[in-house]
Order: sequence, then structure tokens, then C-alpha cells
Amino acid sequence: MADETQGDADPAMQPDPAAPPILGRKIDPLPSEATPYDLAPEPPPQLGKGRFVDELPEDADLEHDPEVERVLKGEPLEPDSVDAEIPPAMLFVKPGGDPAVLAAIGGGILLAAVITSCLRTTRHWFPAGALTLYLTLLNTICGVAAIAIVAHFERLRFGRVELAAARMLIAVSVAFLAFSFGQGLTTALTAPLGLALYLAALGMLFKVSLLRAVRVASVHAAITLSIYIAMIIYAWVMGSSA
Repeated sequence: MADETQGDADPAMQPDPAAPPILGRKIDPLPSEATPYDLAPEPPPQLGKGRFVDELPEDADLEHDPEVERVLKGEPLEPDSVDAEIPPAMLFVKPGGDPAVLAAIGGGILLAAVITSCLRTTRHWFPAGALTLYLTLLNTICGVAAIAIVAHFERLRFGRVELAAARMLIAVSVAFLAFSFGQGLTTALTAPLGLALYLAALGMLFKVSLLRAVRVASVHAAITLSIYIAMIIYAWVMGSSA
């Protein structure tokens, strides 16, 4: 009798399909047997169709790679190919202009500054011209180093070094051309003019804002001042030891 009671299900315990939904949801009766999902069979592999070599031209060279051979020979990659994959916004020295042409322009301005310095000081014209040439080249190197420092702290790629050097040569030469006109009281006018021309050249040549140009100029001045102080200390030490 107990087995018959357990085997027969109580109709009151079965869910009624016509009953109202509980909590906004109708309870469906459980399926009698769960069936697995029917998976579509994978298509059999087709060999010998759509080969890669069939799409290549007949005269394609599959044995030589120019880029690999250039690396194996130790030849440097082209600068344009290195910076081609980098967005211009991530470069401090943005592409534009031929470095040789820009360097020629900077050299012409530098020559004008040297001649002006020689004409200003007729008695010691050669030392004055040599000093202008030396300071211009030294400040060009310091300016490129300042760009590298600012680009590092701003998390930017430097770009082409020769392009940066050519642009910096123009900016520094313009400044020293203005400095070379100063003598006596006129130096109070030519010094700010040279600094203003330097900042304007930085902004136009490197396509940067005034704030970024001021950052480069500040680091540039700090590097140049450090070298000047080091030279003074060296001269003082050598003079004391003598």
C-alpha cells in the first residue's frame, strides 16, 4: 500500500497550466526528457583548393626579402620608414621639410651673424666672428638636447635628429644675428629681440605652442648655463693649480 502511494503522483502537487502567473511569470511544466543541442557537423577539409601561391603573380620572388637582407647586412633603415607608423601627434619633431635645405638656410643666417659680429668689432674682428660661430654651434647642440629632454618628460617620440638639428640651427642663428647688432646700450634692445625671434622660430619650425616653446627655451638656457659655469670652474681650478 505504501509503494502504491509513492508511485502515484498527487494531482494537487502538479502545476496547473491554467493557473495565474506567480510574480508576473507563468510556471511551465518541466519537460519529460532533456534533449541535447543539435550541433551542425563541420564541413570536411578541402585540400588543394584556394592555395596561397595561386594568387601570386607568376614573376613573384619568394626567396628574397629586401628588408630582411638589409637588416642582415647591417644597413640602417630609412628614417621615413621608421617614423611612418608613428602618428604625427606622438612626435615632437614632426615631419616636414628637407633637413639639407633647412641646414643651408641656417648656415646662411649663421654666416650673416658672423659677418655682422666681425663688422661690429673692427679691432678684434676675427675673435668676435669665431666666438659667434662657436656659440651658435654650441647652442644648436644644446637646443637639440633640450628638445630630447622635453620630449622625454612629455612622453613623446623625438623624431628625426637631423631635422631637429637643422631647425634648431635656424632658430639659434636668428637669435645670434640679432645679438650681433648689440653693442653698448643697444644690447638692452637686441637681447630681448633675439630671444623673441628664437621663440618665434621654435614655434613656426617645430609647430609647437608658445608654452612648449618656452619649456624648450628654459631647458636650453639651463643646459647652456651649466656648461658656462662648468667652464668657469674649470678655468678657476686650472688657474689655481698653476
